Amino acid sequence: MGRKLPYFFHPQEKEVFLKACEDNPRNHAIFQTLFDSGMRISELVGDKRTGYRGLYFEDINFESDPPEIRVHGKGDQERVVIISSRAVQEILSFLGDRRSGRIFDITPRMVQKLARKYAKEAGLPDWDKRGRWSPHKARHTHITEIVSKTHDLAAAQEQAGHKPGGYTSIYLHLDTEYRKPVMKKVFGETERKYACLRCGDPFEALPPDDRRTIATRLKKDYKDNIKVEYECPKCGLKNVLYWGDRGADITAV
Repeated sequence: MGRKLPYFFHPQEKEVFLKACEDNPRNHAIFQTLFDSGMRISELVGDKRTGYRGLYFEDINFESDPPEIRVHGKGDQERVVIISSRAVQEILSFLGDRRSGRIFDITPRMVQKLARKYAKEAGLPDWDKRGRWSPHKARHTHITEIVSKTHDLAAAQEQAGHKPGGYTSIYLHLDTEYRKPVMKKVFGETERKYACLRCGDPFEALPPDDRRTIATRLKKDYKDNIKVEYECPKCGLKNVLYWGDRGADITAV
């Protein structure tokens, strides 16, 4: 039986969510850290019931670029997570002069309630739906960003603490962008290169959306072909593409 695709924050949802809690330094630091590290909420704030100790000041390597965190998971298992300098600055601002001990004195349950509160204030859909905007969605978001921007499953696995060949691969299903160039080749929809008839400035053009209905071959009168204009940004000439199933003839206005 297949797994369900995890929910995650889209960039604009993440932005409005963080803005909703920016007036509270502690809460903003918590959620910025979750978004920028992919840590589990219990790994960050601790949970005595399940054996998580939480993040201590001494766990952060400030000398590394970007900074590193030694994360203590369940049963005190350790892994190293890379975190953004932005999130570390948020933590330091919240701590003030304090430079030791556990960073956040709050329970996972309370962080879950805060997530729901800020989702509501940010106007996110289904904010009252159980688990829709839980802190764990910040972890999903972080791993999704790694996979969608780099397609590096190994980096995502190490950051998340997943076993090789395990759960991390499901995040590939959330990102279809890396597949699109491949599938465009399959469908014969790759961009084709042309040049302005006056200045020779190169440009690319995709076949029109209704390309399936165009003529089987380019005809000199262009009666059965689709006309698309392209104004050259360099010299201003209006190039005209007449699309057929094998490409386009180019003329000028």
